[in-house]
Amino acid sequence: MPAGVWPVRLDFETSDPTDDIRVTFSDGRHAYVSAKRKIDRGRPIEETLTGWVEQVPTLGPDDLLVIAGEELIGPVKHLDRALRRHRAGLPMETGDESRALALLIDRLPSQVRRLVLDRARVLHLPGSTGPAPHRDLLAALMDFVVADTQGHRAVSALTDLFHRQAGAALGSSVEDWVAALTASGVTVLPDQGGPVAMRLASRRNAVDSYRTRLTAEAGRIDLSLLADDLPPLVVDDLIGGLRIDVEGERTSSFLLQYLRRWRRMLIVGQPGSGKSVAVREIAAHCASHAEAPPRSPCRCRVC
Repeated sequence: MPAGVWPVRLDFETSDPTDDIRVTFSDGRHAYVSAKRKIDRGRPIEETLTGWVEQVPTLGPDDLLVIAGEELIGPVKHLDRALRRHRAGLPMETGDESRALALLIDRLPSQVRRLVLDRARVLHLPGSTGPAPHRDLLAALMDFVVADTQGHRAVSALTDLFHRQAGAALGSSVEDWVAALTASGVTVLPDQGGPVAMRLASRRNAVDSYRTRLTAEAGRIDLSLLADDLPPLVVDDLIGGLRIDVEGERTSSFLLQYLRRWRRMLIVGQPGSGKSVAVREIAAHCASHAEAPPRSPCRCRVC
């Protein structure tokens, strides 16, 4: 993969012809993964190639076709190297490589053969269903993005998440992965220049800090325009007492009533009538209530 491109979503048991796993990357490309326990020259490779051929019409310009397995048997052991040499335009060095590449060439229709060979990748995951010594490597990699050397705990949390989702034919994005780590007590290190999860953690920290500042402003009325030495006035549940006149209605109504019903509103009024206070109170209310999530805030305009 190019530098700076990261997986941002996994979907399991999809409706794609290659239906085991679909990986979405940060630049929009996909990898369609056929996952097998053992891969030999028989049924596993036949089923995978059938799915790849049917997947061809949907492939984007950078999409990949992947076969992943814990145990590679016979010529399949040499398939990854054979494909790498084929993509580089190099001849096969050994008979094993030639036989491995022939596994695909002999089974692919001529009209899609070149495209499939260019997009095909082999992912060998030895020991992935056993004691899994490779988990130590995964944990070491995770230690670069989580705090307090909690790499093993992070790997376990994500493994549990993916197993549950695979069993239910669901999917998740990097936001869900960070949330799962947070729920398990693992802190993702915030870093604007790091991988996508670290950038996301940095953004979440910034949003949380901003929400905290907004919440602290709730009920605060600045009186400095009246006199420089006047301290602000703090009113408990100020937003609960704010009323507005709604066009088309005879009586005034509580602002909070409409805030919970309308996603957008335009607040108009004379100078000093409280428009800015109302918008600040709306922001503080949305920042401090779980039922007003930051991704879909009320959008208000003041005139």
